[in-house]
Amino acid sequence: MIEQLIAESKKRKAEKQQIREQTIELTEKLDAEWKDLLPIVSSSKMSSSKVVDDIDKPDSYDTVMRQLKFEARGKVRYYVR
Repeated sequence: MIEQLIAESKKRKAEKQQIREQTIELTEKLDAEWKDLLPIVSSSKMSSSKVVDDIDKPDSYDTVMRQLKFEARGKVRYYVR
């Protein structure tokens, strides 16, 4: 029974090690692909900078909502007994 537990433990360790190695391989592959795509992504950001500028500017609705958010809602009444 103890030998069976040891064998199962070794099997689980080997599986975990294999998963770790696969994860490292996939991460390295993904990093390499990302490095290949980085110039394309950065050039597309340059062309879409106008869209980003329009998104950053708050419109009148956003301005009014921020004002209402911080506006006093009512007065606190204190009662003396």
